[in-house]
Amino acid sequence: VYDVRADVAYWDPRARALFGVGPDEPIDYARVVHALVYPDDRARVHAAAQAAFDPAGDGTYAVDHRVVRADGSVRWLRCVGRTTFAPVAPADGGARDAERGAPRAAATLTGTVVDFTPQREAEEARRETERLLRLVVANAPLALTLVDRAGRITFCEGGALAALGVEPGALVGRTIHELFEGACARELAGRPGPPRETTVLAIAERVLAGERVESTTAHPGGVVHHNVTLPLRDADGTVTGLVGFSHDVTERVRLEAQLREAQKMEAVGQLAGGVAHDFNNLLTAVLGHAELLLRRLPEGERGHRSAREIVRAAERAATLTQQLLAFSRKQVLQPRRLSMNDVVTETESMLRRLIGEDIELVAVLDPALPPVTADPTQLQQVLLN
Repeated sequence: VYDVRADVAYWDPRARALFGVGPDEPIDYARVVHALVYPDDRARVHAAAQAAFDPAGDGTYAVDHRVVRADGSVRWLRCVGRTTFAPVAPADGGARDAERGAPRAAATLTGTVVDFTPQREAEEARRETERLLRLVVANAPLALTLVDRAGRITFCEGGALAALGVEPGALVGRTIHELFEGACARELAGRPGPPRETTVLAIAERVLAGERVESTTAHPGGVVHHNVTLPLRDADGTVTGLVGFSHDVTERVRLEAQLREAQKMEAVGQLAGGVAHDFNNLLTAVLGHAELLLRRLPEGERGHRSAREIVRAAERAATLTQQLLAFSRKQVLQPRRLSMNDVVTETESMLRRLIGEDIELVAVLDPALPPVTADPTQLQQVLLN
């Protein structure tokens, strides 16, 4: 009990123990607000007291605040009370009329005090855990969505939402039916092959029936998500909704496509290497017989020119075979001094066939470039890469 006019408080032993005040210590308003109450809470306690003492109000006093005890410990207290008002004489000495009512002033404040420190600390711990979880979800490359049995979204957060242009929490309160019904209809109309079970609404039906479903969704803009959708169950095992985890796998899908392309190119290289090896064996025989024929036919004799053209054609074919073997990495290294300009010139024709007619290839040579010691086929491989 607090006597407002006398500025004296009467506390039972339990109240004194909560505030950390001795049994014989006097208590007044100034000491409570300025000495016992935690500094950050003093303004709030003072405002609550002034509102309770206001004659125009209903006299209710309710405030949660901290106190600092003599031993330095901090406790959370919940104070609830009500002010009793007493009539006072008008300032001009005359009586107030019945319609306006007699003036009054706060007389006493009676209330109770409860120490709820454990509950407050548990609530703060819960809020901190929730804050950390939201922080983890917001920065993780996934989207976490909770949906109740009616199909209404109750939670939607995660770093993966940014790639879709969706703000965290923006979909909360909406239903999956209004979001996906039109999209699912268009999906079914445009894809007669896949079964109905691949649509979002059908997946939700399966999960609410107790099934775990995994799916992949390709969004506009090239973003790809891998989705895992699970049923939410209460303590009795009843399905109360669903939870969906969507992980951004765009980069993984891109790398898998690159790996498949690399495997395809490796297979082409192996095939080219095998063909080039067999072709090289045939060229060895052709070139050997052409050179023997060229030696037997003196220059100027009929057939000598044709034999020389056969040798030149076989040598050009052998060069092409070496390039194919280099492409398939089956060529034995033969380093020697050579001109980079010659390597670029010899490789230019093969590069033109590889890149197609829609790309212009321009070779810029440097006549002053010094020679290097390297395997020509390896340098050609560098250019091809």
